[in-house]
Amino acid sequence: MVKKLMSIGAAAVMGACLFCGCGDDVPAGEFYSLQEAYDNGWLTREDLLSVAYYQNHSWGEEQVEYPQKLDLDTEKDLIEVYAKKKNMNTEDVRIFSYYGTYNGSYVIDIGHRDGIVTGVVWTETVGGVEINYCSGARLFVLRLES
Repeated sequence: MVKKLMSIGAAAVMGACLFCGCGDDVPAGEFYSLQEAYDNGWLTREDLLSVAYYQNHSWGEEQVEYPQKLDLDTEKDLIEVYAKKKNMNTEDVRIFSYYGTYNGSYVIDIGHRDGIVTGVVWTETVGGVEINYCSGARLFVLRLES
């Protein structure tokens, strides 16, 4: 009887950990498009102008990089969240560019480490701001939950 109760208790604890994420040290967070972040008020038009400046000058003859870098812990967190959402290994994920943190929202170009620039040029307009791309990938906005 005692063994049976202990087995049931152990199963209950394991089940709770499975559903609650015990042992899962991947930070919680959600990815959004630039449009969703703008519509939710997480990015302002001024923020978008900053993102557009660096994105629109991230390729071609006049390359300009965002002046700040992500700290290693934050970069690791962003990669872990992306990998979990996309069901990938973290070793296969790379942040190609960082465009700043605005109101707790990280604007990044993230994807598979072997991402390919296709040469397909297209434009996304958000809040009246044009953001140019040179591949099929678009920028992501990630909000980490604290």
